[in-house]
Amino acid sequence: MILGIDLGTTNSAAGIIKDGKPVFVKANSNGNEYLLPSVVAYSETGELLVGQKAKDRYINAPESAIRSVKNHMGTKHEITLLNPKTETTEIFTPVEISSYILAEIKRLAEDQFKTNIEKAVITVPAYFNDRARKDTIKAGELAGFEVMRIINEPTAAALCYGTHNKKQKAQHVMVYDLGGGTFDTSIIEINGDIVEVVASDGDRNLGGDNFDYALFSSFYQAIKEKGCSAV
Repeated sequence: MILGIDLGTTNSAAGIIKDGKPVFVKANSNGNEYLLPSVVAYSETGELLVGQKAKDRYINAPESAIRSVKNHMGTKHEITLLNPKTETTEIFTPVEISSYILAEIKRLAEDQFKTNIEKAVITVPAYFNDRARKDTIKAGELAGFEVMRIINEPTAAALCYGTHNKKQKAQHVMVYDLGGGTFDTSIIEINGDIVEVVASDGDRNLGGDNFDYALFSSFYQAIKEKGCSAV
């Protein structure tokens, strides 16, 4: 069994192909959520949390949590988290934080499908350089996966929507990827089973996170100008 993983900036998702159809990994015990927040945090007792609990923790104790780590893949950026139990700060790499998210996905998938899952295919942005791709593979390996392949996200989108029809002539397709951390566009060439990224460009600082911050700043300024005592 090979697990397909979208390691996202804001949320991550995963699934398998069973009987020719996709089956998604449930992100909670209730089975009503399939997106796992890409957040890692320390609990008050010093336990590392991943997912929704970590996201909730981020609101109350941002110094003990990290989100949007995908933006730092392929860099030497150091992530500092406060461990409330020891009252000390600990340093992590983007690879380590990503591995915790992937390990949680692995645990959820194995619990749901009642089997060990050792192989995975992970999608990455088309603009990811060689180092960022190698870091993604390393994160997968630290999580216990054998990473079979790294696939560009626009390529995965094209495959998902069935544009790789063998009977069709070679074609060019534009794929827009508006994510939590980035907004990029890729031109892909499809010829039978071959899907190749011809060109890709975008803004690594124009995604859902940036929209949220812009809205927050606008509301904050408007409220402040009205002299609200709560600000």
